[in-house]
Amino acid sequence: VYPVEMAGAFATLANDGVRCRPHAVTTIRGRDGELVRRRGGNCRRVLDKDVSRQATSLLRGPLERGTAGARGQIGRPAPATA
Repeated sequence: VYPVEMAGAFATLANDGVRCRPHAVTTIRGRDGELVRRRGGNCRRVLDKDVSRQATSLLRGPLERGTAGARGQIGRPAPATA
């Protein structure tokens, strides 16, 4: 599995089950600043919102009180579910 695929999978959970195809370049502008091409977000729902939020909640467990321990503390909170 490529890192960008893993990031996309976890981003889908964080995005309430909506998957957006990862891409690095969003716009291309010409020398004069004129827009040459804009790439839109190719997104679609792939998981029910509640399922996605439950999965996110499960993933927070090891960071907050489990096996990740002190190493899981990176100076910012794990994403909260709504």
